[in-house]
Amino acid sequence: MNRAAILARETLAEAAQYLPGSPDHEYRLCAAWKQAQIAAGIAACDWTEPPADFGPDYFNDNRRAA
Repeated sequence: MNRAAILARETLAEAAQYLPGSPDHEYRLCAAWKQAQIAAGIAACDWTEPPADFGPDYFNDNRRAA
């Protein structure tokens, strides 16, 4: 696992400490999604917003940030 993927997991864990929908949660959720896209090798010009199902299980389901 590369460093960006590790950071994505850590940032996602930080987001879980805040209430869903709060600014702190949303900021960390978006940051974790961007890091997941970096880990997947997606160019910055092709980045998207986090999908509705993005959460701790996202990495366990072997899905990619595409």
